[in-house]
Amino acid sequence: MSSKQPHDGRKARRTTTSLRVLGRARGAVRNATLIGLAIVLVLAMATGGALANGHAKPNATGSSYQGSNHVASRGGPGAPPASSARFTLEFVDAEIADVFQALATQSGVNIAVSGSVTGKTTLRLRNVTLEQALTIVTKLNGYDYAWVEAAYVVGTPEEVRAMRVADLRTSVVVLQHIEPEVAQQVLSKMTPEVTVSTQKGSSSILLLAPEASLAKAERTLAQIDVPSRPSAPTTELVRIRYLKAAEVRDMIAAALPDVTVQEGPQENSLLITANGKQWESVRSLISASDVAPPPSQAAQAYYQVKYTSPQELQKTC
Repeated sequence: MSSKQPHDGRKARRTTTSLRVLGRARGAVRNATLIGLAIVLVLAMATGGALANGHAKPNATGSSYQGSNHVASRGGPGAPPASSARFTLEFVDAEIADVFQALATQSGVNIAVSGSVTGKTTLRLRNVTLEQALTIVTKLNGYDYAWVEAAYVVGTPEEVRAMRVADLRTSVVVLQHIEPEVAQQVLSKMTPEVTVSTQKGSSSILLLAPEASLAKAERTLAQIDVPSRPSAPTTELVRIRYLKAAEVRDMIAAALPDVTVQEGPQENSLLITANGKQWESVRSLISASDVAPPPSQAAQAYYQVKYTSPQELQKTC
């Protein structure tokens, strides 16, 4: 009996050790499981936070997730144009409005900028989508944007929140006779509640306003966007300084046959009859041609002094 006791003790110790090892293994598995769950939870919270903050994250196909903030603000019947195009922008101390204009030009999408959007910015963006660029530029400079029917509207966060998107309408008007800047100045006085956006090199303007104000702005444009009436002809006496009046008369007659020109009553002068636009051309032609000759072409003449001395004349010149 006594010879079996050491054997039983060793067996008991081995059993105890195995239980301890098993207990540690189970503890390690439990800890690993908890750590894994914690990682999943952190990732889920981070993903949820990113989506809640409106971040755009491209997927493998190049499309982007629309942040919930901007999706909620854009509502209405229109929707932002789906595009996978990407852009590269680089600006140094540039006007913020010029940045949005560059985005509109490159993307071909209408972007209306509020008059409260001012200041300068410096940025360098590569391979970004239009929405990513809009989000970066607006957030960087304390502004916000929203999609309204046919255009992105950029303004202060208060303006964007205050806009009742369902009540706003957009209209693109192609001007035929007046410059977009002139139309913008007139509308700023006649319909200040209408947001007017222009693009360099384009004869069209983008209007954003409630339907009633938009109709008023369009009526105003229809009244002022008309062919200009030629002004009544006027006659003026023009002194020619360096050329001969007859030479200038012949040049005007050849370049502007509808202008009446004849030699004037004073020495080396012309009587010219023209309307407003014709006068602009006449003055441009005279200012370009009637200039002092270079010193190498200066003429010399000799005069015989009869009543005074050459020295006295030299003092008076």
